[in-house]
Amino acid sequence: MKTGDLLTRDRIQVPLGGSSVGEALALLLGRREEAPGGVSSPGSLLSRLRREEGGRIRQASSLTVVALVEGASEDRIHLGVSPDPLGGMEDAAPRIVVAVERRRDSALGDDGVGKLLALLSHPEVENAILAASDVSTVLQILPLVELELSGPLRVADALVPMAYRVYPDAPVGEVLDLVARKGITAVPVVGESLEVLGILTAGDGLRLLMDRGADPGMAIRDVMTRAVLCVTEEQELVDAARTMVNRNLRQLPVVRDGEMVGFLTRESVLRTLHGSGKRLGKA
Repeated sequence: MKTGDLLTRDRIQVPLGGSSVGEALALLLGRREEAPGGVSSPGSLLSRLRREEGGRIRQASSLTVVALVEGASEDRIHLGVSPDPLGGMEDAAPRIVVAVERRRDSALGDDGVGKLLALLSHPEVENAILAASDVSTVLQILPLVELELSGPLRVADALVPMAYRVYPDAPVGEVLDLVARKGITAVPVVGESLEVLGILTAGDGLRLLMDRGADPGMAIRDVMTRAVLCVTEEQELVDAARTMVNRNLRQLPVVRDGEMVGFLTRESVLRTLHGSGKRLGKA
């Protein structure tokens, strides 16, 4: 089951009306009594979702709010993009509103909802949705419509793309400068085919800095940690997280066909697993 199977053309509203998240959700879900000008208070739907009466609400980011509505007649995903920030949230003014309706016997589990939350938290996907000019443009955002919702979370769902890498002949001083200036926790050392040869962490760098005998001109290959545990994108995220906890690792290199593509970090794993939460908490 992919997002595109549940997010059909008639369930997308660009632009999305309403001045509050409650009104926007009512419009997405077709709840006339909750919509602007309706009989009930526009915020009542949002209030019920906050109380987890038939649903729950989460913020994927400051610009995106996701509502999970239980007990629907069928599984559906609705998405709307407001031209202006919406009220109704305490610490944010979102513009993207997503409603996930789920049957009582739905095959769409909490892991699938978590994967959607994790995807919507990615700036690239969020910016693409915000830039969408119409329904067709939204349906052309492939990471969104091609997201596989069934099955467990994978390492790829929490991947932090590799921003920096160095080659084994890079001088130690230059690598330490990179770590210090960019505030990164680890730098992979790769070969010509981007295969992982080793790693230098911020902790390694600090130890080198305190070692008065360390020559800043020596090659990083001489001081890097060579025994590097890696994971693949397709491994189950829970298993990788368990490895990080058991071995007290701050990050794990992620490889694809032997080539390093990024890291798992404690923060990215926590964010993704918490977002998937076996129960979704209140916003």
